[in-house]
Amino acid sequence: MTKLKSGPYCRGLTFLADLVGGLKTHPASAPTVQRRHGMSKCAAQNNLRMLLDLGVLRVVSWRRRGLQGPPMRVYGVGTEPSVPPPLTKTGKPSRVSTARLGHTRPELATFASLWRALETAHTVEELAEETGLCRGTIYPFVRHAHAVGLVGVASWDVRKHTPVAEYRRGVTKDAPKPKADRAAQQRALYHRQKLRRDLYDPLLFIRGAAANHEGPTHGASTQAG
Repeated sequence: MTKLKSGPYCRGLTFLADLVGGLKTHPASAPTVQRRHGMSKCAAQNNLRMLLDLGVLRVVSWRRRGLQGPPMRVYGVGTEPSVPPPLTKTGKPSRVSTARLGHTRPELATFASLWRALETAHTVEELAEETGLCRGTIYPFVRHAHAVGLVGVASWDVRKHTPVAEYRRGVTKDAPKPKADRAAQQRALYHRQKLRRDLYDPLLFIRGAAANHEGPTHGASTQAG
């Protein structure tokens, strides 16, 4: 899968985190989201409808727009199914907007895949492997999503010498960070320094090249004798 770089793409993900984070605490209709985030009417409606179709948002209620207009969707976040449109006086479902949407933008589809992945605890590295995004994109997104309350630290991966946070959405209180294994950290540091010395040691390189050069010659002379 192609690795996507950070930049405008990452800013699009953090903007969607702001949008969904605001709807998590304060459900709103499309005009309210438009004013809240300074968006155009078309952009607000398309983003909300696409996130609804992708399973990120749900309709929590309906709001009347005047006496004659169709009811408006009030979007929120949750696991329950969307609320159906209200009934008219004759007992039929109300007429609602069914405007055709354009193609789903890449950042919306990626946000939805991250949203589904974060239903269970994942580290940043695991999210990168599952979604195909580079860690330079996922790190800012996860930090921002954690800041706006979309995700929390559910647990810590202690298989390495330094505990690594595992994020999951719906967590309101972060799990306490365990203490790092200092002995394992010292062993890992010594191992990295030894590899660096071996890699950049010119004498070691010369000795290895000489040994490779002398090996076949010595074998050939032995065979000839």
